Amino acid sequence: LHLAMLLFVEMSTDIMLAHVTAQQFNPWRWPLLPLVVLTIWVVVLQDSNSKFLQYWIIAYTWSMLAYLTMKCSVVIHEFCEVLGIWCFDIVTPHPNKVDTKNRSVRKED
Repeated sequence: LHLAMLLFVEMSTDIMLAHVTAQQFNPWRWPLLPLVVLTIWVVVLQDSNSKFLQYWIIAYTWSMLAYLTMKCSVVIHEFCEVLGIWCFDIVTPHPNKVDTKNRSVRKED
């Protein structure tokens, strides 16, 4: 159940990001490859109750959690840098705030 949730969150954040940045959404991605291998394993070998399969799913779930955490952190950081804002703070000025009067980047020490 956690694996399905993580795969759904990864795809839904990617489709939202593609919409916001006006890019093409590609539903086929590398994080789905282990799921395809897992499906082929179960269909071909007719073995859906092995210890190896259980450890595969646990490792896949933890890997997706780490990947999704890293992806969201990087995307939030990049948005903040490009827009010159803090993500969850609208009061504190950002150190790379663009001065709109003369279009220069103001670096604060």
